[in-house]
Amino acid sequence: MTDKAIKAPQLICYADAAYMNHADSKSHTGYLLKIDDSDGAPFHAVSSKQKGITLSSCQAEVESLLELTKEIIFWRELLQEIGLGSDEPTIIREDNMAAITLSKAFSGNTKRVKHFLLRINFIQEAVKEELIMIEYCPTEEMIADGLTKHMGSTGPYLFSKLLGANTDVKYSAKSYSLKLRAKNTIT
Repeated sequence: MTDKAIKAPQLICYADAAYMNHADSKSHTGYLLKIDDSDGAPFHAVSSKQKGITLSSCQAEVESLLELTKEIIFWRELLQEIGLGSDEPTIIREDNMAAITLSKAFSGNTKRVKHFLLRINFIQEAVKEELIMIEYCPTEEMIADGLTKHMGSTGPYLFSKLLGANTDVKYSAKSYSLKLRAKNTIT
């Protein structure tokens, strides 16, 4: 019997935020983690209202990146502990160029970002230590988008397709509610 080396999994993550979409003007964070860049489903996903009010869409996206970065540190340590750690940085896909720029190469003009500079510095440190690598992801390919916004009647179908789920059966909220109403009225 030969021992086969187990390949360390490469984490691929998606981060998104919806700016000021709650009645109290708070934003919404959504992120998910997948293993490798396969069509498989994510193993961890979060959709939550942000705790504080953000003053721009860029700040909302940075908040989302910060929460995901903290989550990545946990998962990397867990994988390391069970012998599946990787020296490769975890890839984060983000659709906000301003947040990516601040996270990668912030020049030090603190006037506009002073109120959330600590968060930017935390993410930058993770980038410098090669724990994470942030890549641009076009909005139409942003899987985490379904965790932050209402997507309309075709949203669940499109979201499940982006996640790599079986989409042979089309979903429509309108047809579902009509079927439900018909089922409840027939005796």
